Amino acid sequence: MSKGKPISYAAPPAEPEPSESTTPHGLAPSFVRFNTKVRLYLISTGDDPGDECELGGNIQTNWQFENLRAHRTIDIELPVKKNFENQNNGLGFLLAELDTRTIGAPANLSGYLVEEGSIFRGDKIILSYSVDWNTAPLAWADGRSWRVKSWNSSDHRYACYLWWRVTQV
Repeated sequence: MSKGKPISYAAPPAEPEPSESTTPHGLAPSFVRFNTKVRLYLISTGDDPGDECELGGNIQTNWQFENLRAHRTIDIELPVKKNFENQNNGLGFLLAELDTRTIGAPANLSGYLVEEGSIFRGDKIILSYSVDWNTAPLAWADGRSWRVKSWNSSDHRYACYLWWRVTQV
């Protein structure tokens, strides 16, 4: 980001909700292995000058007991004013996916997505969200799929889902 550009921040996302209904599983003792899967889906793009918008960002995981970090970078151009809700069972266009295996605790996860602007209109932050298992409800790591919806605050047209599932393996 260049200095001096205006910034449009992401609106506060709603509380995470299960994206499927299954029987929840309890968390296991500390010797159990976990698989943390994170995905970022784009629901829609907004109105920008030209025919395409430039999206940038990342999803990442980290494990608190070792310096284990993994990430996927997002750098893509997509059509403006496009709705992707009909893809991936209503979740949208898959921008990135990441799997992390850990022992004893699930990996923390986060996502960041921005529509890159110009010096005159600035960036639109669509998503800035993280789950830290030191403070997040452990029910979010019960084997079900979870998602949180987020969008930019200026026009609400850029929207996405940060999706995750933590399973015992």
